[in-house]
Formats: sequence, C-alpha cells, structure tokens
Amino acid sequence: MREVDGGRKRKVLIGLAAGGLGLAVLAGLFFIGPMSGAMRYLWSDRSFQGNALHGGQLAKAQCKACHGPTGNSRNPQIPKLAGQDSNYLYAQLLAFRSGSRHSEVMSPIATSVPEANARDLATYFSAEARTPDPNPDEQLAARGRSIYFSGRDGGMMSRCAACHSADGGMMGRGMMAMMRAANAPNLNGQHAAYLTAQLDRFASGQRQSSVMDRIAASLSEADRKAVAAYLSGLH
Repeated sequence: MREVDGGRKRKVLIGLAAGGLGLAVLAGLFFIGPMSGAMRYLWSDRSFQGNALHGGQLAKAQCKACHGPTGNSRNPQIPKLAGQDSNYLYAQLLAFRSGSRHSEVMSPIATSVPEANARDLATYFSAEARTPDPNPDEQLAARGRSIYFSGRDGGMMSRCAACHSADGGMMGRGMMAMMRAANAPNLNGQHAAYLTAQLDRFASGQRQSSVMDRIAASLSEADRKAVAAYLSGLH
C-alpha cells in the first residue's frame, strides 16, 4: 500500500511541476515586463455591455471620417472595426490611451474618449458586419493560406492558425482563451495593406508584442504580404 501511495504521490508532484512550468512559460510569454492597462483588462473578467445605440451615434459623429459609419473603412491603410471583438477594441483604445500602443492619429483621439464611450463604441462596431476585400491575386492568397495554416516551410513558429481560429477569426477558445490572455483579433476581411503594415511594424519592433514580434520577424516581407492577401478575402 505504501508503494502505491508513493507512486501516486510522485505522479501528483510531477503533474504539479509540469503545470507550474507551463504557467511559468505562459507568464513569460505574455508578461515580459510590467503589464499595460490594456493587458490588465484582457486578463480580467472582460465582461461589459456597452450601449450600441449610443456607440452608433458616436461612431457616425466622430469615427466615420476614417473608419466609415459602420466600421468598414474605404482607406486600405485604415483598419476595419466592424465585426471586431468588443473586448479587443476596448483594450486597444486603452492601449492607445496609456501609450503602450502608439499612433499619431489614434493616441490623442483615444485620450479624449471617456471609458464609457469607449465601451459603447466597441459594442457598436463589434455588432456590425465586416465586408471582405476582393482579392485579384489568387496565387498570392493561396500561398498565404498555406503559411497561415502550416507556417513558413512547415514551421510552427509562423503558423497563424495556432492562435487565430481555422477560418481566420478570433480564436475564442483553446490555450489563450483558457488563460484569458490577450485576444487574438478577428482578421477576416481586414484590408491587406493594413495587415501588411501591422506585420511589418511587429517585425521591426515599432509595434510591441511578446508574441507577434517574433512571429512577424520569422516571415519574409513576401510571406507577410501573402498572409495579408489571404486574410483580406475571408468572410
């Protein structure tokens, strides 16, 4: 009986050690350095319900010049906000406000937006339908699809589907959802030019992320354009 108990005890200790190691790795992956306000929010319960009606009024009065009245911007360099997860939108506004994410345009705008209005805007835009872009280069999109699902040369490091869902949308499940860490944004139908620009910024270090900077840097410039082309045409 003592041998059985001892064996069980060893299994429990090994399981706890493995779990602790996994948590330590995840903590190191997501929280290198002090947490930003946006990351603290994403790690929290993330349960809010904004006023979509008020958010729509704000969007048409303050956001439509750049993002369009429904969040489907016409400028390929400006992101579509329609259909984006509300928690992700709200967290990005917090990041612009805190300075952990910088934009010459959005940083001063976000600073002037009260948190209640930010929640209402996020709720409104998340409920709108995103319109994908037409993709005239099918060969480029096919290459991007291969990288998205299998990584560059089969490398797991650059496999986008590991954190984003199989169809390109927000994962909403799996390890990151279980750990309640940073959302993987909805990439379906986003402008290819905007996606390429953000991947380039991650690769160069201009936009900071303990995850995306290494992934983007592992892709060539041509690879990043291919992935963006594939995602831009998804519904």
